[in-house]
Amino acid sequence: IVPAGLLVAMYVVAAGASASVVRAGIMAAVLLVGEWLGRPQSSLPGLALAVVLMTAVQPSAAIDVCFQLSVAATAGLIAFGPWLRWACQRWPPRGPGRAIPGLVFESMALTLAATIATLPLLWVNFGRVSLISPLANVIVTPFLLVALPLAMVTAVAGAISVPIGWGLGLVAYYPLAFIIGVARTLGAIPGASIPAPHTNGTVAALAMTVLCTVGWFGYRYIAPPIAPQRPLPRPLLVARGATASAFGAVAIVAFVRASLLPIGGPGQFEMRALDVGQGDAILLTTPHGHTMLIDGGASDMVLARRLGEVLPHWDRSIDMVFVTHPDADHIGGVAGVLRRFDVANTWDTGISSASSDAAAYASRATRMFVREGDHFELDGVRVDILWPPAGMNARATNASSLVMRVTYGSTRFLFTGDLEDTEQRALMASEDVRAIVLKVPHHGSKTSDPAFFRAVGAEVAVISVGANNRYGHPAAETLNALADEHVLRTDQHGRVTVRSDGEHIWTATER
Repeated sequence: IVPAGLLVAMYVVAAGASASVVRAGIMAAVLLVGEWLGRPQSSLPGLALAVVLMTAVQPSAAIDVCFQLSVAATAGLIAFGPWLRWACQRWPPRGPGRAIPGLVFESMALTLAATIATLPLLWVNFGRVSLISPLANVIVTPFLLVALPLAMVTAVAGAISVPIGWGLGLVAYYPLAFIIGVARTLGAIPGASIPAPHTNGTVAALAMTVLCTVGWFGYRYIAPPIAPQRPLPRPLLVARGATASAFGAVAIVAFVRASLLPIGGPGQFEMRALDVGQGDAILLTTPHGHTMLIDGGASDMVLARRLGEVLPHWDRSIDMVFVTHPDADHIGGVAGVLRRFDVANTWDTGISSASSDAAAYASRATRMFVREGDHFELDGVRVDILWPPAGMNARATNASSLVMRVTYGSTRFLFTGDLEDTEQRALMASEDVRAIVLKVPHHGSKTSDPAFFRAVGAEVAVISVGANNRYGHPAAETLNALADEHVLRTDQHGRVTVRSDGEHIWTATER
């Protein structure tokens, strides 16, 4: 009992001690104490005690939707789960369905139990009901049984040794990535959730009262018969083995796709404008997998998530980081990248600001400065610095934004930071700004000169901008000036990807 209690306490701390986690911890503690005292075990009183204690200490928990859903789902598992599990064990009575392992039907039963119990709360709070959740839970349940212990072991090991935790984290990645992938894929299916008719709290309370009455009566006075465990006949064992082999084959394909295919790089040049909200963060990947990051958006957590979506999960290195200028929506996430990733080189213009984001960046970066005329070559990809000119020390950070021309084969990409009209005209007078892909300056604000867009002559214009931002970006004037280009926006299209084989380009968007 003592080791189990310590394990529960460790789980509560490691999981962040949220309301649902504390509720689970109190329930487990009640059951363990009952076992120690030799008292009969009963889950529903344990849940009730957990709710009473938590709302006594923190009354606001009673109106917290997450806490309500957690309690309702747990009560549904206790009250309705046994009956639904008993029913699922008897279906289908014969036929190909018997080849499906019992764990699938059990997870289906538990999902239905939780769904039924939380339906009134989902209805009144969100106005939608998920139709796909039972199927999703059936698919991911076996992987959860593997993912949760691995995640806990990884957390403990990481606190002891970062390399060991990192290694275990690679193993834990696969089941967790599968679970997330299933959720995203099934959630994107049309009709995965449906809108429910508008209702109010009174109707939901009445529905919950009915569910509580039925559940209590079934839990207290009626128990489903316990089916005797019989050995499975040989044909059924063979069929279930074939089912398990099919799942194993899917897992192998997923492993190859996620872990082996990215080794060696994509074989072509890739530019990804990451959806980091109102800000810039652009990841460039060379044909052999070297990476360059231009700016980091405003939030290091958002940037970390976006990088995790596109980088191989085993790769925590970035070859070059460029900061165009020290405004928060460009530099805010860079310090987090320097903390989480092994960054080989960090480049900026040397222009600083007094902001906390700029200070955090300066404290972590080994800064190297670039000016007009500097250039780099990495894996056949050439980077030319076009702006700012040597000696420029502008007070307005936008005026000194780093402008980079990236060339792969005969294709050119132009990255312009937040450069504005006066500096754009100066740049046109001194440099060849033609490019096939343009990162539109300053999130598409009206501070650009239409003549600059004509001089660039891009086929594709990418605007990195946040949805419903308070600045009104992108401006109607800029969109009109870009009428001849194919415009892709991160606020509308999510992550924007442009690929090049050195002669042609292809575009893709997240949505």
